[in-house]
Amino acid sequence: MPPLHTVLSLNFLLPLMGIVLLLACIVFCVHRVIRRSRPRWYWLVLLLLLCGGTLTSLVGAEFAEGPEMPAAFQVGLRLTVLGMIAAVASAILLATKRILARRESAGKIPQ
Repeated sequence: MPPLHTVLSLNFLLPLMGIVLLLACIVFCVHRVIRRSRPRWYWLVLLLLLCGGTLTSLVGAEFAEGPEMPAAFQVGLRLTVLGMIAAVASAILLATKRILARRESAGKIPQ
């Protein structure tokens, strides 16, 4: 087992958090597509951004010829981050709407 300071370093934790967030965004978007929530095309576009950006990054990283970031990797990374930001923002928006609807139905918010 590696030493604890190695496991808890930022070189390990930041990529791990990124992978966990990416997988959570993909699972959330797939869940919304399966539930056929409106607008369905939006969730499909987010899935395309997440999966397409990730695959583009992985393929672009294979063709690196030096210390610079390859253009394909950069495009894929930006697409993936854009999809993650949109998925997290959508999740926050849906949670806020649900909380406000519950408070309104309970009579805690005056109309």
